[in-house]
Amino acid sequence: SIHIDWSGFMETEELAYYKIQWNSVAQPEQREVKLSEKDSSCVINKCLPGTTHFIRLVAYSVSGQILDTSKQLTVQTSAPPDAPQLSLRACNFHYIAVQWEKPTTYGDSLITGYKVYVNGVVEATLNMDQLSYTYTQGKPCHEYAFQAQALTTGDHMNSKPSEPLVITWPGSKAPAIKHLPSVCSSTLRVGWDDPYLTEGLKIKHFMLCCKEEDTDTIAQTIGPLHAEAREGEFQNLKKGNYLVFLEVHVYGSDTVIRSESMLMQPALSPDPPQITVTLVGLEDRRLVEKFTCDLVNKRDRLIRQVGHKLKKIGA
Repeated sequence: SIHIDWSGFMETEELAYYKIQWNSVAQPEQREVKLSEKDSSCVINKCLPGTTHFIRLVAYSVSGQILDTSKQLTVQTSAPPDAPQLSLRACNFHYIAVQWEKPTTYGDSLITGYKVYVNGVVEATLNMDQLSYTYTQGKPCHEYAFQAQALTTGDHMNSKPSEPLVITWPGSKAPAIKHLPSVCSSTLRVGWDDPYLTEGLKIKHFMLCCKEEDTDTIAQTIGPLHAEAREGEFQNLKKGNYLVFLEVHVYGSDTVIRSESMLMQPALSPDPPQITVTLVGLEDRRLVEKFTCDLVNKRDRLIRQVGHKLKKIGA
């Protein structure tokens, strides 16, 4: 509503009545209401909020002649401020900063401060001069939705919360490692896929580590490995169980992202094979050899017997 006051018209004897005439940007058709000459105020109800209205007061005589017309009064009805428009100011491993411009206000609605939401939870209430907010409690690779709401003297006149500005905290997720076939003994060959990286993040290098399961002692490390590397091989390992893990190092952060450890055993030389020989027909061959030996023995006995008889005849 719009409340209007005015001083009495000087030529009171000729004044018969007043008329309030008004229209607005949203409703350009002129409307009016007739008032008594004794009135000095008027309330125009059901005005559109946040809309500019143009108002005039006209004094009339008994004959309906216009005695005087006031200057046009331009009035904007009150309404909640526009919701702030958030934008990203800074984003790094330590904080996310968002900012906004002072939103448009309407009528007597004045901004007294701002309320900041992170993932739907109120994180801070700022004064009217603070047009930015810095959030420091984030975790790598997590998404955070920022909103700001303009506050006024009356809660019913606060702005709507802004559209969420969703930002991902910078970070990387280490990939799962996998055991690859080895071609040499006493070795462990390990591979991995591309790690997850948030936008703009770059890998500095990898470190592949191997430690003994029983003693938790680092047995070997391989690296720094190039950012494009996707496998590595440990050599000259003793027989036993080893825990293998991958470290991902990124530019701009001292934090090392480490994969889950995987239990592995190195490739070992196989035991020498046990060789046996089987000859086809071996038993048959042995029988033939025995039969042949028997025949040879019989032949030799016959030869000896014949020779002995010949000696007797000659005698």
